[in-house]
Amino acid sequence: MSTYKNRDEQRIAALPIQNKTTSIMRQNKDFQPIKELQQCATCADCPMFSDFQDSRNRGWCSAFDKLARTHHPRTNSCEFAIKEYEEQTQIEVGVTLCSHELDIDDDGAIFPKEERIISLFVEEITKKAVYEAFEAHKHDFPGFYILAYHRCYPDAEF
Repeated sequence: MSTYKNRDEQRIAALPIQNKTTSIMRQNKDFQPIKELQQCATCADCPMFSDFQDSRNRGWCSAFDKLARTHHPRTNSCEFAIKEYEEQTQIEVGVTLCSHELDIDDDGAIFPKEERIISLFVEEITKKAVYEAFEAHKHDFPGFYILAYHRCYPDAEF
């Protein structure tokens, strides 16, 4: 047994330990830390998060219907939930378009020559939102103006 022990001791003594540690130190000496860290998005920045403004930094996450912390990082699941929420918040609006050309009926009443009803999607039902949504499609309906608009209820029974 003593012969094996002596061999191991000789092997350990023969290893150049100092050279290995100095080479490791040289490698670490050149390491440069990142100077500016980018802050990741958190629940506090999320449109679906309602902050309780309490001392424990808690709030309600509407995406997952549960309690969350303001410092919790936004994950891919959060991003998908936000995207779905933003798509669901768009409201379908029925828009009545009338042509600028007028016609006269037998009784002498004036009315638009042509009338069309289209649907647009807006985030809120306001005059400004409807007109902005129509601007993107205005070239499809030359000579028409918006007469009226209303919220569409596709599942409604008449």
